[in-house]
Amino acid sequence: MPKTEALNYASGGIKLSEKKEREFSLNGIKYNCFFGWLHPNDDAAQKRSDDTVCVRINVDARYCFVEDLDLPNGESIKPFSNYQLGEYRRPRCLVCCTVLPSRIKLQGRRLDEPILYENSKELYLETLQAELEGNHPNFRNDSLCGFFELLHRQGEFEKIENAETIIYKSKGRHYTFEKRC
Repeated sequence: MPKTEALNYASGGIKLSEKKEREFSLNGIKYNCFFGWLHPNDDAAQKRSDDTVCVRINVDARYCFVEDLDLPNGESIKPFSNYQLGEYRRPRCLVCCTVLPSRIKLQGRRLDEPILYENSKELYLETLQAELEGNHPNFRNDSLCGFFELLHRQGEFEKIENAETIIYKSKGRHYTFEKRC
């Protein structure tokens, strides 16, 4: 967020009544909230520059919810305590309380702490891939074969098939897959 706005929040807190961005209902209860991101790199609109700063807030999980921006009408909203990292491709945090200055920290350019994943979209894809690989033993072969088939249809690869394998060939390189797809 802009550095001047962040400095104001760090000294005076974030008042829900002033920062309210949305109202939503969950299980018959209405909530007011403002938005936040679970990971600093999730906010593609905010490019890091000398005029912006990342703000980390620490609030009780009872006052936070998470939604997937890819799903319409807030149908994915769930309490933060029920959310698993990597569950949503584009998670956004819904903060439903005022945040005191003591709970706000301005992060430095290096974000001051190690970050365990690149962004939520990448974590989502890694989580999904791991889940599918665990449930489907041929997932890697089939997904890569499907990807190369797409490239073949776009004219980037020649395709050679025999009874057991499919071979995609381009620029002197061959990619061989079990014939399953």
